[in-house]
Amino acid sequence: MISLREKLSYAFGLFGLQAVEISLRLYLLVFYVSELGLSTLLSGLAGGISVAWDAFTDPWMRAYSDKMGRRRAWFLPGGILSAILITTLFSGFTSDSQTLLFGFLIANYLLLNTATTVFDIPYHAMGAEISDQTDERTVIFALRLVFSNLGAISAIALPILLSDWAPRDRFQTIGLFMGLALLLSSLVAFLGTRERGRATPRIKIRINPFHSARDIFRNRLVLGAVAAFVVATIGLAINSALGKSSRLDVA
Repeated sequence: MISLREKLSYAFGLFGLQAVEISLRLYLLVFYVSELGLSTLLSGLAGGISVAWDAFTDPWMRAYSDKMGRRRAWFLPGGILSAILITTLFSGFTSDSQTLLFGFLIANYLLLNTATTVFDIPYHAMGAEISDQTDERTVIFALRLVFSNLGAISAIALPILLSDWAPRDRFQTIGLFMGLALLLSSLVAFLGTRERGRATPRIKIRINPFHSARDIFRNRLVLGAVAAFVVATIGLAINSALGKSSRLDVA
């Protein structure tokens, strides 16, 4: 049996992850276009590249954590790095050079996606291993959904609470809040849970990301789905940036 404390501690990990995910989707590119002056094309390109990068890092991280046979060990490194990087992304770095500004965005964005993957993938994998009882798993997944929704609501509500602030201060505060939320979530999930002694698998698991990429490009169905998702993400990012006046421009 798993205590309610451990169930809540594990489920709380998704609060920060979901809050960061929603904040990146809604505010990041709007911030770089409306406040920092990056072109909508480059901001959309950054969003598309970040999605493509996840297609490589997610299976790699899953295979690596499987090989180690442990999940919790990744929570804190991923959470701490993610907290630092999302704060940096919303720090308000400015430059007259579009190339430099784009480089700053894409470098930090890719690093942030990698850091959240380090936390997110082992975290979700642990959900299926934390208990072998169907009823307990159902409760755990339900609690995880509750904290996921709370994280999303927090990300959506925060700009409203800061509506009287100057736009740049508002965005920087969003980045700081999301960093703290993710740091707290990873800390609670790490301290409040324990491994169930899952043995390290003896089979050889390939973790070379280039091999994973080769497999993706060999599968036409998967390749088509990835390409469509990347194109759609670029379009949504550009549309989001162009629609900034109807989103957060309330100052």
